Amino acid sequence: MNFCRKNIIFVFFIVLFNIIGFRTLYSVTESASDFLMDLNGTPVVLEEYKGKTFDGLSLNRKVFFNEGNIVSEEIFSPDGSISSKIAYTYSQEGAVTEIKGLDPGDKLKWKYSYQYSEDGKLISETSYDSEENIEWIVFSEYDDTGRLFEQRTCNPGGNLTLKEVFLYDDSGRKKEQKSYYGDGKILKRIVFEYNDDGTVSREFSFDGNGLYETSVFSYTDKKIRTVKRFGVDGVLKDVQHKEYKNGLLIRSITTDSDGTEVSMDEFIYDSHDNVFCISNQSRITIQKISYGE
Repeated sequence: MNFCRKNIIFVFFIVLFNIIGFRTLYSVTESASDFLMDLNGTPVVLEEYKGKTFDGLSLNRKVFFNEGNIVSEEIFSPDGSISSKIAYTYSQEGAVTEIKGLDPGDKLKWKYSYQYSEDGKLISETSYDSEENIEWIVFSEYDDTGRLFEQRTCNPGGNLTLKEVFLYDDSGRKKEQKSYYGDGKILKRIVFEYNDDGTVSREFSFDGNGLYETSVFSYTDKKIRTVKRFGVDGVLKDVQHKEYKNGLLIRSITTDSDGTEVSMDEFIYDSHDNVFCISNQSRITIQKISYGE
């Protein structure tokens, strides 16, 4: 299975969501369009620049929108030429039905297609290669309340290669997530504990050998303030500290077990409260957004 190219498409936004506090581990995605950007205002074009310094920024990609949906992307090489494109197709209901990766001449490189149930839930995702041969299919199943409870990934021959199972408590909160290899052996298991207000208090991560990491969360006004990670021996590994201003994350600092800073990300926002700049010791990312009325 090749998930790499999908990660490339959304890597900037997934990293951003994880830093800000939207943790994919406990947010169950029920629609393919949930992967797409949720920006304030009415974006028309987003230009993303990257570099090690402000003087060294270069255009990395352009994202084009229509009525709030991404319709296409252009990815640029260091010399400024277009290296690849991405095109999105939507249903009348606004759900993404197809994502195509194209070369500069619009020749197909890869494709994802999505199918939905009558009530709009994602029921399958299919990956195709450049010849439109199926690479893998992910099937999603839901319980009577509409909650995702199982996802199965199969190869073109229909053989199971990965299965994920989601369990919920009486309040409808996800209490456990299990991933299995195709032969039924455990790949990963995550157990969640919650505070009275519904925020996650602790995550316990297991692999085939047992518990390997515990994450402990603290909050202010339901916004994550710290994330402490402990090893299997209970020894602190690192701490992520988050600082907010006017409800927006402005700084995320990670320190090691001794309290020494190992990384820091800083955020600047535009007039619509969308992230304009992310900077750290090694890279600067600017996303310049043009808005419609």
